[in-house]
Amino acid sequence: MVSEPIAPAERDRLFEGLARIDRLGLAVSGGADSMALMHLVAGWCESMGRSRADIVVLTVDHGLRPDSSTEAEWVATRAKALGFAHATLVWSGDKPSAGVQEAARAARYRLLLGEARRRRVSAICLAHTQDDQAETVLMRLARGSGIDGLAAMRSRSLRAGIALLRPLLAVPHARLVATLEALGADWLEDPSNADLRFERVRLRRLMPRFAEAGLTAEAVSRSAWRLQRAQAALEVAVDRWIAEAARLEPAGHALLDRARLNALPEEIALRILARVLRAVGGEASARRPPRLAKREALLTSLGGTGFVGLTLSGCLIRSTGDGARVGVFREPGRESLPRLLLRPGEVAIWDNRFEVSLSPALEQPLVVRALGEAGLATLRQWIAARQAPAPREALVTLPAFWQDEAVFAVPVIGYFATAPDHEPGAEAERGAARPPCAARLIATLTRDGTAAWGGVEAGTGGRDGGHESGRW
Repeated sequence: MVSEPIAPAERDRLFEGLARIDRLGLAVSGGADSMALMHLVAGWCESMGRSRADIVVLTVDHGLRPDSSTEAEWVATRAKALGFAHATLVWSGDKPSAGVQEAARAARYRLLLGEARRRRVSAICLAHTQDDQAETVLMRLARGSGIDGLAAMRSRSLRAGIALLRPLLAVPHARLVATLEALGADWLEDPSNADLRFERVRLRRLMPRFAEAGLTAEAVSRSAWRLQRAQAALEVAVDRWIAEAARLEPAGHALLDRARLNALPEEIALRILARVLRAVGGEASARRPPRLAKREALLTSLGGTGFVGLTLSGCLIRSTGDGARVGVFREPGRESLPRLLLRPGEVAIWDNRFEVSLSPALEQPLVVRALGEAGLATLRQWIAARQAPAPREALVTLPAFWQDEAVFAVPVIGYFATAPDHEPGAEAERGAARPPCAARLIATLTRDGTAAWGGVEAGTGGRDGGHESGRW
């Protein structure tokens, strides 16, 4: 069957929600889906009389193939030819030998959201299609996923204050290819799309046979939309119970009322745990979100009398005080917490939990990394003179600004050294009216927290690279 290209009237309907967005980003890898997105948005701009200059095309160079930088330049050339601004975001540093797709997905989010915040972009369009949606549902069905997994990708969500939009989620991939062909536009073929080592590729090969039996991408996607209605109803109940059973502290750790949590319906309690682990676990929970079975086991443990503690999804979970509460802390040891170089005037996201920034008035960059045990030891005298700002487990995983090997500042707890030669423990208010650096918690226990489950759970990638879930 011949697929019809997207006509102008349909295109304008698909993108009508973009008219309210002043500064927009497009995630474009060069594959057919994202290139179609870019060309369609260009046509929409012309139809609406909107300038393309305030729309930036964002391409992530993962550095996983020898040609990746050339491909990013290829996208840049075509984006600029259409009148868009373009930025290539490079995933630098060592790459893992295992779980590379999950790590690449987490890095992609970090880079896209960080650049969006730097450019004050309020929304990023992603190029997921109906085919991607159906594949995601079937992959999660094979894992025994619950409602959240099978509800799959939404058309709109919020992550770290940035809206993630999927205007093409109801459009088949074949129609986007037909659209590019009708426009005489080209695209890149990602060799990983033919690599049978990947589950999504193997499943994609089976989709025509499923369709012959009536299990079409359209039908599977329709089920996902309907499950999203049930998901939304459950999340309303979770919102009501969050205030009763859980609290996220400014230092990034969470406290749960154990008795109230155990008294909740199991489905609601499991969702609260999901939100808490997501918010506290940072990049670790983005790379390996806890499967439903793991959360079920955790909830069972919390309901027992012998629970002391365990680790899950980048979090340390332990009983506190007399056992009436449970503390959830970022796990410091198994994986290294992020380390980034922040230049004067820059703003970045650290560990999916904190927004960190450096004053333009500073003359040199600073390194942002976890305070750690060594850093905490240098602050013991300062902390001892004050009421403990947070438990030790939380303190060691806070973002600290380092100058060489000395702690320059830990803004979350109000520690600032006003100058490199100043005795440790001086505070910013004694020297300067405005702190030289800042850090604020951006993770939340709301449904659209910093690292929403949909986009980082295994199985949400598409032909153009997976992104996060949302409802348009």
